[in-house]
Amino acid sequence: MNHSWASTDKSPDFDSIIPIRITSLRTFFGFSAIDLDRIAGFRAGTTRRLERGHQRVYTFHLIRICQATDISFNFFFELDAGTPHAWSGEQQEKFRLLSAFHSIDDLGVRRDIFELIESLGGQ
Repeated sequence: MNHSWASTDKSPDFDSIIPIRITSLRTFFGFSAIDLDRIAGFRAGTTRRLERGHQRVYTFHLIRICQATDISFNFFFELDAGTPHAWSGEQQEKFRLLSAFHSIDDLGVRRDIFELIESLGGQ
């Protein structure tokens, strides 16, 4: 049985693609590597190691990044996903809002904003 996806000479090199996608996503949000470590619940330095290929990217890394940024897990594996800059207006709006929210250092203010948005969303 010959599967085109099983052919090593034509298979995409996701070990190279995924670190680039992590970097692209992080910079789109305006996050530093430290920011992404914090919001994804990683130990200090994990994002940099993942992006540079010094640490293998495991599924749990991608799941945490997806949960922290509300992006689809498929983003990391779609061959035509492009960069976040090519996403729809609604996606970009969501990401700008999330990025701005995570840039607020005062946890009390963040909680108040979250509660306000949550109450407005329920209307």
